[in-house]
Amino acid sequence: MKNNGTKISFYATFALFIVILSFRPAYNWDMIAYMACSIGMEESDFEKVHNETYTLLKNQVPESVFVELTAGDYRETMLNSSDAFKEQIPYYSIRILYISIITVLYKLGMSMTLATVVPSLLSILLLMVIIFEIADKTIGNTLIAGTLTLILMGFPPILKLARQSTPDALSILVLTAIAILYITNKNRSLIFPLMAIAILTRTDTIIWCALLLGIDAIVYRKSIPKRWLSNLFQFTLLVGLLFSLNQVFHNGGWKVVFYNSFIQRMNFPLSDTPEFSLGEYFGVLLSSSWYFFSYFLILCLGLFLMWNKNVLSLLSNKGIIIVGVCILTTISKFILFPAVNGRFYFGLLIVAVAAILLEKDAFSQLIGRVTIKRRV
Repeated sequence: MKNNGTKISFYATFALFIVILSFRPAYNWDMIAYMACSIGMEESDFEKVHNETYTLLKNQVPESVFVELTAGDYRETMLNSSDAFKEQIPYYSIRILYISIITVLYKLGMSMTLATVVPSLLSILLLMVIIFEIADKTIGNTLIAGTLTLILMGFPPILKLARQSTPDALSILVLTAIAILYITNKNRSLIFPLMAIAILTRTDTIIWCALLLGIDAIVYRKSIPKRWLSNLFQFTLLVGLLFSLNQVFHNGGWKVVFYNSFIQRMNFPLSDTPEFSLGEYFGVLLSSSWYFFSYFLILCLGLFLMWNKNVLSLLSNKGIIIVGVCILTTISKFILFPAVNGRFYFGLLIVAVAAILLEKDAFSQLIGRVTIKRRV
């Protein structure tokens, strides 16, 4: 009974934590684009979509926030020009699942601005519950498990994930579900559909999915000879889904996003196709490396431990595979999109923590400590 009371207290704390965050949304500019995507699901006249989006924004956020979100050359252009605003939308409209959830919440009576952040809040809440339950079973102490969960979720970049109007937290929730199914080997047939859902949430999750399929095929090439063929087929379908999304929503692709994000903000990124040199790319990469350097050292240490002596035999452990995939995904994403924004990387920390908790024995061996016997 005491244990149940402690668990209920932590659940109440998690819920209160999310409620408090709901009163402090980040109001990032992406919110406006996602609002337009949601409205555009039923309205084909983009001029009306543009007008309704900014009307709702003005009515639903504090005046100071509206001024901030429409100030500056770029944001002012988006406010005044529906043509320019329209060219930004394809980079957001490919997040189908997130936009659909916003639309449903809005139809249920929620304000549009709140509907854009609720998926993030609920995703972080569910992730807190998942990590707490796994930690409780692994550690065997509810108080310690709950405290560790609160410390993890109180990490600033993860707090930011919960408050922003983006699909990032939702995509991490889906990846965590995949990791759990993969490690526990339960309902393996759900992994591929969840990978497709992850891509419908955020297209760049294909990096994580592709690495998992690839490493899994390599590790089990001898024990499960046909695994590589199945994984290759799934990877092909996921790539097909990605290209289909880009084609349907007329997404400009990586080059346009990179140029628009790091070299020069463009009001008409689809009409004025950008060009940049390899030198400009490396210039951006190197200028961002200061931010990534300390985190990169931690990742390198993780890779070193994974390939150190007496560790190769552990690489078939699924928890270690998941952590390795998270490390390689972080490095790959930074190389492709060197943004100095923690939300692009630190969400994978939650996936890695879930994997470490589920496979504590293997990780105890990995870092050279005494192996902890798994509870039955």
